[in-house]
Amino acid sequence: MKQQGVAGELVFDAGKGGPLAPDDPKFMNRQWRDHIDLHLRDVFDILLEKKPGPDASG
Repeated sequence: MKQQGVAGELVFDAGKGGPLAPDDPKFMNRQWRDHIDLHLRDVFDILLEKKPGPDASG
């Protein structure tokens, strides 16, 4: 990841996002960790394959 310019990732609980924000998944519970794991696997796949991500143009 360093070669691609990614130095790390910051993961934190920013609190509730407002009255319409969902209450789940709770920070660091199993469902939350599964979501993060899926996200990181997607990021690694994109970086390792050197293909544009979903928001990349070109």
